[in-house]
Amino acid sequence: MAVEAAQVISSQPPSATGAADPIPAANTGHLQMQAKKALAHAQAHKTATTTSVTAKNSEAAFHSIWSGFYKKALKERQNQLRLVFPTLFPSTAVTTTSPTASPISPNHDQSRTSSPSSESDASSDESGERSTPRGKVNGNALFPLNGLDENVADNMVENCVGTLGLPVGIGLNFTINSVPTVVPMCVEEPSVVAAASGAAKTISTYGGGFTATTSERNIIYAQIQVLGIEEQDFASAMEQLARRREEIIALGNQFCDNMRARGGGVTDITIRKVTKADTGVKRANEVRRERSYRSWLVVHLHVDVCDAMGANCCSAVAEGTAPLIASVTGGTIGLKIVSNLSVERMAKASFRVPVDKLGYKGIAGEEVAFRLVEANDWARSDPYRATTHNKGIMNGIDAVALATGQDWRAIEAAGHAWNGVRSDNYRPFTDYWVEEDATGRRYLGGELELPMPVATKGGVLKTNPVYSYTLGLLNNPDSKGLAMVHVAVGLAQNFAALRALCTEGIQRGHMSLHARNIAIAAGAPSHAIAECVTFMVETGRFNRNAVKEYLTAHEVHHEIRLNASFENIPAALANGTLASSHEAGKANGRLAQTPDESPPSLFYFEASDDHASKPAGAEGRVTLNVAFQTLGPKPVHIELIPNMPSTKIVRQLFGEKGQAWLNELFDVLESLKLSTIKPERSNAVLARKLKLLSVLLNLVIRRLMVAYPTETARFVKRISRSRSSASLDDISGPNGHNNSGSGSDSEKLVGGSGIFRHRVLLDVDLKHISPAEMDSHLSIGFPLVLALWQVFEFRVQQWVGKPVLARALIDEQWRVVLALTNTPLHAPPSHNHHHNHHHRHTAHPDVSELAPLEVFEMAMSTHSKRFQSTMFVLCDAITFPEREITPSFVHLLAGIGKTLEWNHAVAHDLSPSRLARDVRDVAINRTAKCSTDAGLASGRVNAFFLYLAIVHGASDVAEYLRSKVILDDASASGTTEAADERWIRNAFQPEIKGFLECILGDREDGHPSPNLPTSATTPPPPPPSHSSGLIPRAPISPSSSVLDGERVKDALRLFGRYYSTEAVMGA
Repeated sequence: MAVEAAQVISSQPPSATGAADPIPAANTGHLQMQAKKALAHAQAHKTATTTSVTAKNSEAAFHSIWSGFYKKALKERQNQLRLVFPTLFPSTAVTTTSPTASPISPNHDQSRTSSPSSESDASSDESGERSTPRGKVNGNALFPLNGLDENVADNMVENCVGTLGLPVGIGLNFTINSVPTVVPMCVEEPSVVAAASGAAKTISTYGGGFTATTSERNIIYAQIQVLGIEEQDFASAMEQLARRREEIIALGNQFCDNMRARGGGVTDITIRKVTKADTGVKRANEVRRERSYRSWLVVHLHVDVCDAMGANCCSAVAEGTAPLIASVTGGTIGLKIVSNLSVERMAKASFRVPVDKLGYKGIAGEEVAFRLVEANDWARSDPYRATTHNKGIMNGIDAVALATGQDWRAIEAAGHAWNGVRSDNYRPFTDYWVEEDATGRRYLGGELELPMPVATKGGVLKTNPVYSYTLGLLNNPDSKGLAMVHVAVGLAQNFAALRALCTEGIQRGHMSLHARNIAIAAGAPSHAIAECVTFMVETGRFNRNAVKEYLTAHEVHHEIRLNASFENIPAALANGTLASSHEAGKANGRLAQTPDESPPSLFYFEASDDHASKPAGAEGRVTLNVAFQTLGPKPVHIELIPNMPSTKIVRQLFGEKGQAWLNELFDVLESLKLSTIKPERSNAVLARKLKLLSVLLNLVIRRLMVAYPTETARFVKRISRSRSSASLDDISGPNGHNNSGSGSDSEKLVGGSGIFRHRVLLDVDLKHISPAEMDSHLSIGFPLVLALWQVFEFRVQQWVGKPVLARALIDEQWRVVLALTNTPLHAPPSHNHHHNHHHRHTAHPDVSELAPLEVFEMAMSTHSKRFQSTMFVLCDAITFPEREITPSFVHLLAGIGKTLEWNHAVAHDLSPSRLARDVRDVAINRTAKCSTDAGLASGRVNAFFLYLAIVHGASDVAEYLRSKVILDDASASGTTEAADERWIRNAFQPEIKGFLECILGDREDGHPSPNLPTSATTPPPPPPSHSSGLIPRAPISPSSSVLDGERVKDALRLFGRYYSTEAVMGA
């Protein structure tokens, strides 16, 4: 097996001092790799964790692309499947392949991949989405795993009146015969998928996974019952059948020509004498038919059904050979039917895990192991316990069977009947034991063996197109491979149940998950279900009254509808994914995409332990796991976790702002956080993660704009053109007010921006960039930007309950991104101060026709938006009582956010360390240019420098700065007091005073604003046009009583304190 390592990127910041851009340097983690398995006739890829080049402990936990999958939004999970299985779930307008085409999956083994079938292909729609069983909703193609079309259902069963839907989940962490595997599971019972995934993680991490085997051939039995043979004639009849064995086999194969052509068919016969069992006490008035014989002769024809279920084939063979058997035996033919007890179609799964790795819920591993063995022994001794024990096994097996189109009833029947074949009493399907090796180390062994009549060909598998996708998730296994998956999941399910029963009991974990069903039944809207679950878990009250109490207390909605679902709750309907296409190759210099060659890449962030404090019910540590498209031969894993060194790629994408800087950011945002006078809801972790996603987007786009401004601006412009204009004003107008004259905003749907339904990664002109540069920047940065943006939108749409707030969050993120890529001043301003002010509101004003203050205000509006305080304020509103989230309140929050952004920009740019750094870089060391058009691409953007260029009139800001700070040639090297922060501040004291006067206007202490300073080298500046200053005033009034006013005031003073500019700003 050839193994090719993924590119692994981690980060650790220097110190968290000298915070620059948007707010308050990074760490990351254990290395993760992806294995690419080369088979003899095909190359396959699978996502896996491999040995870290820096980890000292070989058993260290690595982050998988599936880590934290359960924390993601539904659309986010679906998109990750698109990335991992791009040929199974195509997302762009390319020629679609069959759902049976080989995916790029953790399960990939092309030796078992069936060829594409044109019969199962469906035509692509205009967005490139394969037609699915249920079409589209609101113009968006549904994810293929969405149910059965009623027209198809009507032809499957009689008297059809509809279809019944069940959830399909993904079982994770399975490694079966060294192959990492994701398992589709269809089940309505909570905790089944979670339990199987948790057990598989323990077994795969510490035991190397499951070892699975199957019978050599897929043999099932066609049974023929022969009646009327007297006891003395049995031996002769059985002897005659044995002599004519070959003739019977040859005849049977005539009735299964297709199976024979595939390598199967009738292979043997078995002749049995079955004695009639005693029917027991005769019922009153019962009439029995007396027979002279007490036994039947039963012939089994052994049929190798290959990858089919084979029931119809066996029945045909039985009926076809019955006349010959009757003539040979002289008996009368009774029943001719398949047997579902297929003891020659067995599957076995086992594992072996060191007992010292089995510690659970505070109980030592060895104790857990022996408790588990004893629990299995009880089931072996008590059929009442064994029944429940085995039901738990079938929870997992049946879920896989339902998801993959199997006859789960046949699997159940065979499993339970297997007990009668191998034992005199009903017993557990599993065996557990503890063993000790030569070194004295002890291991827990577990094993499950069952008849497993499963199929990957024929039956309903071609009728229902959903099964093409679920089997595709397993990499289209043959029936033996599918059987091994079934028993591995069944064993994992049983291990999880026994481990829980032996430690904390099953009710606690099960009820925590079952609480979701209670919340749904109580009428909780979808976005508030997680909050209700948290409340029930914390109070230990798992009932509808607890849900009603929480919803009423927090005013999530105004009416509780018991025993009914909400008809018009907000839903996340936007669908689409990152682009993937075979078009646009490398020859023309455009960004090449090869989804069939590379598994998805991974971005992982984890907060430090000291940030583990959490609101009730939230996870203890903020983590973020984002899969993104790989544009290159190898996937890239970027991990920002504590105590790991930085790398070149991390510094290119995030600068010095890594894990530690983001940790510090959480502290700052908590200080900035707005609150209400009412209790906070239990969804604060959602607000924190949305802030994190927005900051990450900000950091990456900033770095891309500095490195490749033209390509990045074009990339964002392409996204802007792709945005769905129909979705922009579906809820709020330009001022945040509801456009609709009737109906509440809770009845409106939140549309997506549409950016992910288009191939925005294509046709990006990169001809003049070397491949090495592109690999380290654009080929990682562009897909990461799209993925972060997508995750942000998906989570907003699914979990932000008020559409007006969800719309505001999505639109505000767009404004921040556009501010990062826009250059507001395309021409140097004119110093003619006698222009009318109506130009201020034109769509694209000519800056040469505006007054300097107007130009400066325009530049500051863009510059301040990059500090994204409005986004933070809107995220805080997620935790507010929903009754308060009205269009006018969102408009109020936006006003507060704008004031915070200006305060943030000014305090940040005037901070001693930042101002000294910028002056040194621009004027002394000349390592950076000064941006005078407020664009990130043109140089260092500093609000004070913009003031000097636009309002103060410095035609060359760099030279003006040098004239103020460089006293002689020696100081130019930065070795004199010119480099000192305090000295630099003192050198520009008059200009800073004028800058603050222009920004802040009259101070709150009532003192009038002094005149703006003049310079001997520049013309005098104009007087300010606004005595109140340019900075927007936060619209706080007694009417906004829901907000904590003191908290708002503290937030407005925060940045001055944080950047040590409080005294300068007079805050």
